[in-house]
Amino acid sequence: MIALFLYFKTNVLNPYVYNKQDSNYGVKVKIDLSEEVSFLNKASILYKLSRIPKDAHVVIDGSKSKFIDDDILEIIEDFKINAPSKNIKIEIH
Repeated sequence: MIALFLYFKTNVLNPYVYNKQDSNYGVKVKIDLSEEVSFLNKASILYKLSRIPKDAHVVIDGSKSKFIDDDILEIIEDFKINAPSKNIKIEIH
């Protein structure tokens, strides 16, 4: 039961770390994905991606992830395809 609680606390409730920095050069957003990103995190990630302002520079870092669900990869790919329409530069690691 404790292991299940810790899993939900670290992965489901915190699927990513979102850092937004405003500067003279524009907005930079860095999203660090957690070790396990499941379909349960889809709504949260989709919400954050939809709130990224125009002309931003976005870095999505999944290098520490051991598992990323296909639904999440689809959301990221859709965001990558639609980013140029909002003049968003995107980097995926």
